[in-house]
Amino acid sequence: MSDFTRAATDADQLRLRKIITLVGIGYLFLILCDPRDGIAKISIQFILKDQLHLDATRLAAFIAFVSMPWYFKPLAGLLTDNFPLFGTRRKGYLVGASAIAGGLWLCFALMPKSYAGMLYMLLIINIALVTAQTTLGGMLVQYGQEFKATGRMSSIRNGAENLGVLSAGLIGGWVAAHFLGIGLAVVGVLLWVLCFLFVKLFKEPKVEKAESSALQSTFDQFKLLFTSRTMWVATAFWMLVRFSPGFQTPLFFHQTETIKLKPEFIGFLAFINAGTALVGSFAYLYLCKKFPLRTLLYMGVSLSVISAFCYLGYTSQTNAMIIESAAGMGTGMAFLAILDLLARSTPKGCEALGYALIFSLGNISLQGSDVIGSSLFEKFNHNFTPMVWINSGTSALVLLAIPFLPKLMVSHTDGHHTEVGAEL
Repeated sequence: MSDFTRAATDADQLRLRKIITLVGIGYLFLILCDPRDGIAKISIQFILKDQLHLDATRLAAFIAFVSMPWYFKPLAGLLTDNFPLFGTRRKGYLVGASAIAGGLWLCFALMPKSYAGMLYMLLIINIALVTAQTTLGGMLVQYGQEFKATGRMSSIRNGAENLGVLSAGLIGGWVAAHFLGIGLAVVGVLLWVLCFLFVKLFKEPKVEKAESSALQSTFDQFKLLFTSRTMWVATAFWMLVRFSPGFQTPLFFHQTETIKLKPEFIGFLAFINAGTALVGSFAYLYLCKKFPLRTLLYMGVSLSVISAFCYLGYTSQTNAMIIESAAGMGTGMAFLAILDLLARSTPKGCEALGYALIFSLGNISLQGSDVIGSSLFEKFNHNFTPMVWINSGTSALVLLAIPFLPKLMVSHTDGHHTEVGAEL
């Protein structure tokens, strides 16, 4: 290897490490500030259930409504892929969206907690967070495909998110029980810190696009997306994975009404789940370079199915801790392999838009299944056992779908797949 080639390789590896670090930090902070999984999640659930007296179905409907911006992630992807902000494709959106979301969280911490007020404020907060996370997803796919590191990028993303959920579990339960206003204000401050980090650490070349060029690029993107069989197969697979009717709101009611768990302990369970999932993330960094993606999909989904059945024993604090630890490892390994698949399947040139489209449809599947599951949960008189069987069955269906995935997309290890972003 010549000195020039070696220097170029070293420079590329340094650039990749910097990008991976920034992507990891971004996902960590964004998950901490996400009302669906972050520090504020348990507080919001208890405010809606105990202060505003919502039943399971109405609570699930509320969450589904304020989560609507996550169904429209492709719009944010369209913007960041084609319409530069402050002369950049990614940095301008990351800085602007995180700054706005931080200010909105501070307003949410100070406002009186009414149904309408919470509904509209959380809806607007989610719009800002969707913009930031979609742009970050575009970075992940763009540089993951460029460096043939979709597995490592996805592992870092999942690890950062699990670390965020792990931290939010402990902090969120404590905030819900003791320091509601201060804890919610901290979320806003965290986003402003993230904004500062994007300003200082993200060095992105300036781009200048004429309006006509952007519009033509938009048309070309939609044409590519809607004719991409590879992406739509992966999307259908992802929607099936996300369909879990009993493990969101019904599980929360089972924890609070049947087992009588306190907010702090519910947060501790989230900590345990995320902790074992984090172990899986680190393991995937090694496994993705040793085994083809198909093998990892079978391994992860099988563990997920087994862990889903374990919820039949979710009847006490001790059992809940054991089951959450198993579920974290099982679903964590499955999600990592699937995230790798999604990054490989996103067409080149529309990284943020394609990746966002896949995830928005997954969010629709998740929130729709929560509303359906909550309705069934009430028809079953808050009996959690039938919900476990339903979730276990839908998880098992994912195994049957793996053989239908494009072979060339799943037959390579990380670092060796040349077909990423291509139509197979």
